[in-house]
Amino acid sequence: MDTDETKWNLSSEAFIPQKVKDLVVRIWHPSSGNSTTNESVGLAWLSDFPCRDSDSIIIGIWEGITESERNKRIKVLQAQDDVVNEMKESASKELLNVSRDHRVYKNLLKYVIVQSLVRLKEPAVLLRCRKDDVHLVVSVLDSAKGEYASKVNVDPSEIFIDDVHLSLHLLTTTLMVLFCSGGVVLTSQDGKIVCENTLDARLDVAFNKKLPEIHKWLFGQVGA
Repeated sequence: MDTDETKWNLSSEAFIPQKVKDLVVRIWHPSSGNSTTNESVGLAWLSDFPCRDSDSIIIGIWEGITESERNKRIKVLQAQDDVVNEMKESASKELLNVSRDHRVYKNLLKYVIVQSLVRLKEPAVLLRCRKDDVHLVVSVLDSAKGEYASKVNVDPSEIFIDDVHLSLHLLTTTLMVLFCSGGVVLTSQDGKIVCENTLDARLDVAFNKKLPEIHKWLFGQVGA
């Protein structure tokens, strides 16, 4: 009979090396409950292993345990990621409501334009926004340029509004909405320097920065 294919006889434990028995008993020994029954189940579980030397059996048992724990860990992490992604998707949808209050949104547009100008520090820039936001951007442009010049102590930058508008916002992998959530994108005239200051980009930055805290708040631990 080929020993590599031989299985232990469940009616007898004579073929099971003692140190393997001891390992299985430790694994299956519960903190409470019927330890005898659990140990029997554990020893019976060894019937799945072909007859090999005890060291190989121990390695096989350990590899099986670590793989099982690894799979459990992966499932937990996947479930956590699903929850976090749902939270972010919900926040993305809420961004669509920001521009509904024109007074508040106009002030926000001025703020992100000034912030973008400070980051770029270019004498002339190209500004891209949603088509629906052009009139709001125009209404705050002079004020934003003046505030930037005062902050950085330079001459006001020239700002050209792009004829190409921000027009696509991805809410999910399957749902496309034909407008972004709001904000602006400023680039240098040669297009080599880009400052993306849309609401969506700001959410991404804030979300990624706070991700460890979000994991701790949701799951009671800091995420990996």
